[in-house]
Amino acid sequence: MLYKYRMAEPLVDWVILVLHPSILWVKDCAFCKHNAADGRISCCPLPELMTPESLLGMFEEIDGCLPRVEQRLKISDPTDVQAEVLVFDVIEPQYIVGVIYEKALVRDAHAHLLGDRKPYVHSNNKGMFANRKYARTWG
Repeated sequence: MLYKYRMAEPLVDWVILVLHPSILWVKDCAFCKHNAADGRISCCPLPELMTPESLLGMFEEIDGCLPRVEQRLKISDPTDVQAEVLVFDVIEPQYIVGVIYEKALVRDAHAHLLGDRKPYVHSNNKGMFANRKYARTWG
């Protein structure tokens, strides 16, 4: 989804926030192995999506998706590229541990705002700004 908006607004300097993983167990979260708007997810009762089993299900082999080995997925990659975690709470600033920029110039312009957060640059459609299939195949 980020790609769609980046292409629609090419003059905007986009960033990706790196969040502390503890959000997954200290906040109320729903774990969606497909896009949350997908009928296979939206028809599920919310409490069912908020279980450890739903989190694990994001990383299992899924009917309709290529096998994980064929996708060359890392252990931390959900099987479906559209999988998502919904957080039903405020994510306070202390949970932001880093910021990924597309341009070093933008990183440098905002460095004074980061405090002790780690800055990263993933430029030219690389890293977190890359297409996952491309990144895992040619990465």
